[in-house]
Amino acid sequence: MAKKVKKKLNIKALFVILLTLYLIGMLVYYVFTMPIKSIIINGTNYLTDEEIISAAEIANSPSLFRTRTSSLKRKISSLELVASVSIKKQLNGNLIIDIEEEKVLFKNMLNNKYVLSNKKEVLLDNNIIGIPFLTNYTPTEIYEELNAKMSLINSDIISLISEISYSPDIKNNVTIDEYRFILKMNDGNTVYINIANFDKLKEYKRLYSTIEEEKGIFYLDGNRKTVLFSTYENEYNKNNSETESEESE
Repeated sequence: MAKKVKKKLNIKALFVILLTLYLIGMLVYYVFTMPIKSIIINGTNYLTDEEIISAAEIANSPSLFRTRTSSLKRKISSLELVASVSIKKQLNGNLIIDIEEEKVLFKNMLNNKYVLSNKKEVLLDNNIIGIPFLTNYTPTEIYEELNAKMSLINSDIISLISEISYSPDIKNNVTIDEYRFILKMNDGNTVYINIANFDKLKEYKRLYSTIEEEKGIFYLDGNRKTVLFSTYENEYNKNNSETESEESE
């Protein structure tokens, strides 16, 4: 009859296994209870980091991995200027928030609302720097066409505009062009433009580089192939000549 051999309990091996399980458990606990150590926000021009952190409700550094990504996205997306948001979590405690903002076209001074490229008009607590003002009433149909055309213009061109004024071309009580606007530029120049030619504004930087230091008016509202530019001095002299001719008659 074979003898039964009693296996000796390997205390050392058991200790190593228990220690390993303990360390894994502690690591898992540390990771899932680790607070947000750093918040990195990319892609914002209009929104401040404080606005985003406040909307996401993470100012008190909650647990990084217990905070649901879907919840963060929903809260941040509630901000009017947010078009889309993506979030990444890193094991070192970093929370990375990448935001794509809606393009802000201009501020309508009649209702103090900012007009966005998604056709929304929003009231904001903070003023946005580098956005033109629409100074006067514009008929609804033309206003909507202005929005559509402005949404196709790059933000760096929009930032060059100071004021937008609806100014139909009327001569002798006859409306020649009801779709015309006058733009005051931050560089001191003026642009006459209409809806049909609004795309020409994309070339403004190149046009500006072709003139001398004198300021004046770019006429982009006609069907001419070449761009007409006249200095303010020339415009002043021309208006004076026309006035003198009328008085002499």
